[in-house]
Amino acid sequence: MINLDHLIQSRMFRLLSVACAVWIAAGFACVTSISAQSLSAHELIARMRPKSTGGFYARLRMEIHDSAASVKPIVLQVQIKGRRTETSLDILYQVIYPKDRKGEGVLLRRQDGKPTEGASYVPGGSITSFGPGDLLTPLFGSDLCYEDMDQGGFFNWENLAELGLATIEKRPCITVELSPSKDRDCGYTKVRSVIDTKRQVVLRLEKFTASSDPLHIIETTHVVTADNGRIVPDKFTVLTPIRNTSTLIEGHSQKAATYDNSQFKPEALLQLTRP
Repeated sequence: MINLDHLIQSRMFRLLSVACAVWIAAGFACVTSISAQSLSAHELIARMRPKSTGGFYARLRMEIHDSAASVKPIVLQVQIKGRRTETSLDILYQVIYPKDRKGEGVLLRRQDGKPTEGASYVPGGSITSFGPGDLLTPLFGSDLCYEDMDQGGFFNWENLAELGLATIEKRPCITVELSPSKDRDCGYTKVRSVIDTKRQVVLRLEKFTASSDPLHIIETTHVVTADNGRIVPDKFTVLTPIRNTSTLIEGHSQKAATYDNSQFKPEALLQLTRP
């Protein structure tokens, strides 16, 4: 998922419903105007870590493709309610379109020192709880998974290694690998981030489990210049090579919001409301 916490004042908050991830999603972030070439890998990643706290409301569009099946892409519109503090994250994804899937939802809750927990719901069924062992479950059948709902959370992981320089579409980049400590609940074992050193934006993420090949690859497909001059992604593609599937993600809107604790209890999955 894209890192919402670095884009609160930018155009991305108005046009992109994931950032942190996605948010979508996904961990794509931009840094300050200081040249990335002058920063070490540790300094660059430190600038990408989530710092802002508070609530937000977002919407995104998912287009799910299966290359092995002769079917049309599945298109979903999703709303996101989120709240981050210095030590916790509560985030709720709910399908608002199409009508036959409206109301499907997934809730993820993380708090320092406690196991990750969450719940999912499909209308007509019951609320189903999940724990740390379920974080790689696909989100609404897409190429995102529950772990990706913690947008950009991997930038807080303890272990960091600079893997060297790279080039994407003739743009100079640096590759940084992050991995969590053993006491963290994480679906992934490591994440490689390829960062455009001139425009200071993540162009590619590779997310690994136990395999030597990435489970998911996330690629920026379009960027825009925000009102504050930063370069930010507004479209990206999530690939799952082992399944030959992909999901295109595009944001539509984003705004700050205030929630009470009831908005992030499992029972909140039964109600599809906006703040």
